[in-house]
Amino acid sequence: EDSRGLLDKFVAMTGRRLTAKGEQRVVLTRTEKAFTIDRRVGKGESIVAEEGAYPSWESKDGGKTIRTVWTPAARFVPDLGARTPVLTLDIVPTGKAGELQVIYRRKPLVGVEVELVAVSGWVRQAETDAEGKVTFTLPWKGTYVAVVHHDDKTQGKRKVAGKDEKYDVASFVTTLSANAPFLTPSL
Repeated sequence: EDSRGLLDKFVAMTGRRLTAKGEQRVVLTRTEKAFTIDRRVGKGESIVAEEGAYPSWESKDGGKTIRTVWTPAARFVPDLGARTPVLTLDIVPTGKAGELQVIYRRKPLVGVEVELVAVSGWVRQAETDAEGKVTFTLPWKGTYVAVVHHDDKTQGKRKVAGKDEKYDVASFVTTLSANAPFLTPSL
C-alpha cells in the first residue's frame, strides 16, 4: 500500500514491545510504503500494533443503514514460544509445534477461519476448535503470516478524536508474523 491511499487512513496506530519485564511503547513511523518501528524484538518477546481510529463507513442492509468500524492489528514474534494475548482480537503461538490460538476479548474464538501464508505464496486454512486453537504443519524455515478476521455485530461506541462514535458492527482483522524453525516437510 502506498501513501496517498489506504495507508493514510491509519491515523492512530499504537505500538508496544512486550517483554518478560513488561511493555514499552514503540514509536511507529509511517513511510510512503509501510510503518517502521524504533525497536528490535528478542526471543520470547512480541511487537504489537493496533489502529484505533480507522475511519468508519456506512452500508445498507435492506432499508437499514449499518455503521461499521474496523480495527486492524498485528503481532510480530521472532520465535514460536507461547505468548499471552493482549490485543482485542489476537493470534498467539501456544508453544506447541505449529499450534496457534485465536482470542477475542480475552476468550477463545471458536469456529473462525485462520489463514496461514508463507513467503513463497504457499497458503493453508484451518478452523479454530473449541479452545480457539488451530494447528498447521510448517514445512519450511522462515516467516509465516497468520490472518484472522472477526465481525462483532454488537452495537457499541468508540472514542475518536475525543468524540463518541456509535457503530452497529465492529470488524477486526489481526495478523501474526512469526519466524519458524525448520521442521520436517509434510505437504
